[in-house]
Amino acid sequence: MSTASIMLSLIGAEICGTEIGEDIKKEISPAALEPLYKLSLAHDMAHVVASALIKLGALGEDEISAKFQRAQMVAIFRYERINYELSQLCELLESEHIAFIPLKGSVIRKYYPEPWMRTSCDIDVLVHTNDLDAAVNALSLKLGYRFEKKSSHDISLFSQGDVHVELHYDLVEDYMIDVSDKILSDVWEYASPVKDKQFHMELGDPAFYTYHIAHMAKHVEEGGCGVRTFLDTWILNHRLSFDKAARTAALTKARLEVFDTHATALSEAWFSGEAHTDITKRLEEFILHGGVYGTVQNRVLIKQGRVGGKLQYWFFRIFPPYNSIKHSYPVLEKHKWLLPVCYVRRFFRIIFGGRAKASVNELKVNSSMSKEQADASFALRRDLGLTK
Repeated sequence: MSTASIMLSLIGAEICGTEIGEDIKKEISPAALEPLYKLSLAHDMAHVVASALIKLGALGEDEISAKFQRAQMVAIFRYERINYELSQLCELLESEHIAFIPLKGSVIRKYYPEPWMRTSCDIDVLVHTNDLDAAVNALSLKLGYRFEKKSSHDISLFSQGDVHVELHYDLVEDYMIDVSDKILSDVWEYASPVKDKQFHMELGDPAFYTYHIAHMAKHVEEGGCGVRTFLDTWILNHRLSFDKAARTAALTKARLEVFDTHATALSEAWFSGEAHTDITKRLEEFILHGGVYGTVQNRVLIKQGRVGGKLQYWFFRIFPPYNSIKHSYPVLEKHKWLLPVCYVRRFFRIIFGGRAKASVNELKVNSSMSKEQADASFALRRDLGLTK
């Protein structure tokens, strides 16, 4: 019995209400706890696994048991802190007459058995581009938020309680794989006010689900997305009433129906006990190996496949194309002629900004990848509908 199988079974029991088999229970020994903790922590699921282990009476007084219990307490604290900041933010934007749409975890967590079970690293909120400055000013002046940086699709802020807030003004930039942006570019057309509110908006189910799948696909393209997003997919397919035809139409419009089919199939294999397919088995290996944010190896393999090989990858990393580098240097949106200057600035940021070691390591990984690994990565992306 693999550590991953134990982890997925415990998560399924806590979140999805499935039974833990006797074969799984027999494998949960003190010796099994350390690798289980490491894997579940890598996927930001240690708190959920801890909850299941506590109910089974499987935790003791040892160091690993204490780490599991701490993970659960930290998750509860993170939720309370983020939920407080979100309520403050929503109240302020509503009072300032600034339309906004909460995204991702802040919406999905209400469908979990307990909201703290769905952790988030930050708060994601969408506002109109024309309201961006007013929103930033209101958050800064009235709630004491501090500005960190602006990208081509969001502004990064921190609250006085050090909660990270991403104020999005463009979801298309968030989704960087080469598919239709028709749903995401017109996202406000699918939004309506929350009950008893005027400016606090929510996305209709087809658009919200499509954005969720788009965000998953983006992270797969970047090297991995973790177990949690597949758990979210299961939640959205089992805990909500929805129009299947409307979802399918939205996914088809965004050219995400193939990816959704296989991502949903993997979520069903993990949390409903459905049979695996060849593609879900390969996707499972890719996801479980990568953790929440993926691995350098996964990222390199994906990018090699996108740019055409090792040599092309070297050139891509040294001289990223305009559509890639503009995410780091938004000034290029209006002044494309500054591209050579941005290349020079990027070079010095890598050398003197503490990123040289990581960049060298990435290039070493690129050199070490075999053709078989690159071909397998490309085949997976093709089968998932992420490339032709």
